[in-house]
Amino acid sequence: MRLPFLFLLFFSYTKSFAQKDLSEASFKYISDNIATKQKLTDTENALQRMLTLAINENKPVAKVRCLYYQVLIKDFKTEDTLYLKNSAVLEKELAQTIINAPEAMLHLLMAKRINYFKNYYLNKHKAA
Repeated sequence: MRLPFLFLLFFSYTKSFAQKDLSEASFKYISDNIATKQKLTDTENALQRMLTLAINENKPVAKVRCLYYQVLIKDFKTEDTLYLKNSAVLEKELAQTIINAPEAMLHLLMAKRINYFKNYYLNKHKAA
């Protein structure tokens, strides 16, 4: 009776560490963890492995997505004043990018972050 329960527990525990591929399911799992602000450290570790894999397999879109999710996790872990400093990773990648598709993605993600900052943080401090 205990053996099936232990197998179930083991496989559910290792699922969070097995997110090494660059499939949409892996990104959905990571996105869900970030949205619920749960398992951020495990998610960050999985993202680092996925980023390494994206670099090794030369998949620039997956690389940009991993970087963006890492920045979101940093935003949750740090205080509000470091919001724009956390974006430096994306800006650095944008400066080094020579391929058009990732460059466009990076511009969109940076614009999204600036718009969020403008609407959320500035309005939050204006009301106070």
